[in-house]
Amino acid sequence: MRHLLRSSLAAWLVVAVALVAGDFPSDQSLAERRAVIDLIATKLEASYVSASVAAEMAAMLRPRSAGGGYDHGSLAELADQLTADLRQISRDGHLRVRHHSDPAQVMPAWNQPAPDAEARYREHARRTNFGFARVEILPGNVGYLRLDEFGDPALGGDTAAAVMRFVANTDTLIIDLRENGGGGGMGSVLASYLFEGPNIHLSNFEIRGRGETLQLWTAPYVPGPRYTRPVFLLTGPGTASAAESFAYMLHNRKRVTLVGGKTAGAANPGGYVRLSEHLAVFVPDGRPVDPLTGTNWEGVGIPPDIESDVAAALNLAHVRALEGLVAAANGDAAKSAPWNEALALLLSRREQPAR
Repeated sequence: MRHLLRSSLAAWLVVAVALVAGDFPSDQSLAERRAVIDLIATKLEASYVSASVAAEMAAMLRPRSAGGGYDHGSLAELADQLTADLRQISRDGHLRVRHHSDPAQVMPAWNQPAPDAEARYREHARRTNFGFARVEILPGNVGYLRLDEFGDPALGGDTAAAVMRFVANTDTLIIDLRENGGGGGMGSVLASYLFEGPNIHLSNFEIRGRGETLQLWTAPYVPGPRYTRPVFLLTGPGTASAAESFAYMLHNRKRVTLVGGKTAGAANPGGYVRLSEHLAVFVPDGRPVDPLTGTNWEGVGIPPDIESDVAAALNLAHVRALEGLVAAANGDAAKSAPWNEALALLLSRREQPAR
């Protein structure tokens, strides 16, 4: 019995020493792990949107890796640490190292040349209704659209047109982007509905290595009526990437009022590059530049016009929308009656004690 206990204790000590030494459950050797980090540095130097920032990140990665700074921990922990270190220099919300235990899932479906990638993306887009999660008419004839993703207009354009027709006769529109992490080009389609005329220059995209600037304009034609009444956007830390672009473009052109919290601050687009069986890195290779501001929201986010607890932003925007409609009625009691009624109902609900 004593021998068994001694053997068990010895085995436990071996495991404990291994854990302290930083052994990690991985099929990669130490040399392979360091090679992956060198590959990240190489990819950043070749493609990252800012060559000077890429050089700074590479100059951090290589000596830290050579000195054993990334030798310990699991691959998932390595991905998190690399992401944190790279963002500390770049302040880039898109730049990240991704880990997945399933090699087939390391690269997102939209970013890999797998034979079924397009079919899987189309199925995802269909099942999520191309990002249009909810649309309804709130009390006081206020339209509400919850948009959780910006889909591909080639797939979801008809849905977008149907949604905009549904809210066409509302007096004010609230678009909820609080859980919208970005996506595709649907933002420019919706933006085209929100301006009275065509040919509004919304943004430029500068892509490293191409020597060209891509311009984004509103469409000269939209199916159905344009929406020219007041618009509120709900934002918060979950509002990122293409959703931030939508908010930034419209806000700079004084077309919307932002309610909620500051957005994520992730502006620069790009794509994933596979590093190994279980790791990939997202390398932003472009940057949007608003022609009005000469910059974007990278690393700083977009602050709201009306700051509130993010969870309470819809209620607050609804109240402000109704108050704005009443004020615009200029004392016309008959015209403002439905809005005052809805406002009274909304405020009474806010004042009711919790049950």
